[in-house]
Amino acid sequence: MLFFFTSGLILSMGWGYFRQFPNDHWLLKSVVAIGLVLTTFDTALSGAWNYRMTVEEYCQPAALTLMPM
Repeated sequence: MLFFFTSGLILSMGWGYFRQFPNDHWLLKSVVAIGLVLTTFDTALSGAWNYRMTVEEYCQPAALTLMPM
């Protein structure tokens, strides 16, 4: 569950970047925005996978053999 904490830190830093440097070049702003979107997407996928493995497939050892590689 550490990925939720680190995602929050990254989103907070991104928000601070956009507030502190509003006059940066659009290319740099778009790189930061893409990074924030990818971080959010990765956190959502990790959370969904974690929920599936810990809640939906609780006490089902056969489900553990289907771990993604």
